[in-house]
Amino acid sequence: MDYQKLRTEIEAGISRNDIQAGDSDAVIAAWASTLTEVRSRTVINAHEIFEAIELADFPAAGSVNAERLAMILSMGTVDISGLNTRALLTSMFASASTTTKNALKALETETVSMFGTVRVSDVTKARAL
Repeated sequence: MDYQKLRTEIEAGISRNDIQAGDSDAVIAAWASTLTEVRSRTVINAHEIFEAIELADFPAAGSVNAERLAMILSMGTVDISGLNTRALLTSMFASASTTTKNALKALETETVSMFGTVRVSDVTKARAL
């Protein structure tokens, strides 16, 4: 547990009136357990790319783009930060629908729990800093 980060979030929560300074550690722990943050992703599962593509945007069978997409999807896991992968995906879907483009872009990040389950003792330690 990053107690300094938890303390900072508690202070921010009080400033935003999400919680009150006089709330019990149990109340604050329950609140802190719900906090999320957006993180960058570099490696994703290939099936996520497949599911992000609208049916109308799949490359025509037998085309160069169809072969490229099959190659990427066959990787199992895909490093979407790789220059070749990014260049291929960008060129393959340059004229794709906004839905597909947005869905592929969304794969670059994920919303995750900031702290996981926060215990009362975690809040007590963070507040004591």
